Amino acid sequence: MPLLQAFNASDYKWSPYASMVQLELLEVNNGANTDYAVRLLYHGQERTIPYCSASPCPLAEFSDYIKEIVPSDPKTDCKVTNPKIMNGPHPGRARRARILF
Repeated sequence: MPLLQAFNASDYKWSPYASMVQLELLEVNNGANTDYAVRLLYHGQERTIPYCSASPCPLAEFSDYIKEIVPSDPKTDCKVTNPKIMNGPHPGRARRARILF
């Protein structure tokens, strides 16, 4: 659900276990020009991406939206107060992990 919610394509219900979300990059031929588009599929059914003018969504519109929702600077965008957190797993947590197989 969080991925679908990020694209404003959610039905506000939690996805069942083993749900499948696909983002497909499509090549679209418009006469002499070749362009690209993105299609969002949930369990094999196309979901409308609300901020796009067409379906499938033109790549330029999709890219503009992605730039808005993906943080460019985690320290400020994500309000990270301790930058060491962004460098990898916490050593205390890594030592407590056990291999179960």
